[in-house]
Amino acid sequence: TMKNKKQFYKIIYKKLINILVSIIIFLTPTNFFLKFFESESYVNGLRVDYLIPKLYLSDVFILILLFFWVTNKKSKLRINKKKIKKFLKGKCLIIVLILIFVLRQLFTSYPISSVMYLLRIMELGFLVKFLSKNKKKINKSWIKNSVLITLLFQSSVAIYQYIYQKSLFGYLLLGEPNLSNYIGVTKNNLFGAEKILPYGTTAHPNVLGGFLAIYLIYIFNKVGWKLENFAKIMIIFLSILVLFLTQSVSAIIAFLLGLSLIIYQKYSKKTKKILRKKLTLKNIAFLILALIITTISLLNILARKYPNNQSISRRNYLNVAALNMTRSNILVGVGLNNFTSEVENFSDNKEVVRFVQPAHNIFLLFFAET
Repeated sequence: TMKNKKQFYKIIYKKLINILVSIIIFLTPTNFFLKFFESESYVNGLRVDYLIPKLYLSDVFILILLFFWVTNKKSKLRINKKKIKKFLKGKCLIIVLILIFVLRQLFTSYPISSVMYLLRIMELGFLVKFLSKNKKKINKSWIKNSVLITLLFQSSVAIYQYIYQKSLFGYLLLGEPNLSNYIGVTKNNLFGAEKILPYGTTAHPNVLGGFLAIYLIYIFNKVGWKLENFAKIMIIFLSILVLFLTQSVSAIIAFLLGLSLIIYQKYSKKTKKILRKKLTLKNIAFLILALIITTISLLNILARKYPNNQSISRRNYLNVAALNMTRSNILVGVGLNNFTSEVENFSDNKEVVRFVQPAHNIFLLFFAET
């Protein structure tokens, strides 16, 4: 019957979106991509990877998911002129600003890179919309298991890399970097020996650390300390171990802060009430602003005090360039994903002039580009 067919399609659709969401969770921390217009991504003769437009494997599955969502909702996507007029009423300024922002991306130093980046932001925005609209259809146990499988996979690859100081299979393993090129990889001293830091299948140890922190916080928030079996305990233990091996300070702090919030919320009703009352968007905005000013100022002081410390001086160099860039392009920025194309024009530091990377402060990078 027609009713049974509809019910069957609903079940299939629900299964399909759960499979796709699980695949996306697993593929997000991977660096497997297809490159476009590589010859257009040079700055003064230096190839800059950040400027190369890329289609990640995770993007493919996000687009498939969005395709099924749109086609499933096709009958409901009718143009309602009254609703459009109501939505646009009193929002002329915002619409004009958005149009200026979009047009700006067509007139940057590297417009292809800017437009591709804008399209990716839009894609992720639609993904967020999909997830918020389909909460009830997404099986929480599928998400939890996908996160655990991802943690196990990334941690296993990372531990192999750290012990043997080489790649497991190379790029075909979901974008695993080539660690045999000892000059181009991130290293650090640990217990008196210089070691290549673990990458997993991400582009950098800091990226791996960031994903591990977020995924671990999710698991602790959903599972708490009630770990039913030995396998889960081992996955979490290995993930925490690798997180600390990445030596990503920001990722470790994020994990510890997140874990502290979870513990307070779960085991202190009084704290939970205080947090709900105090953590308003306004307060969070002020807190972030204070952190931005504090970190920028502290890094600048440290760079002056320890001029020979390359890690600190380079980060400060990028911060100064970002501030100069923002001041010179206060209305529209230099364009999305175009920081690296302009960084040399906004700094007099000749010693690290060929250190062409984005600002390591996400907020300054956002202001400089937008």
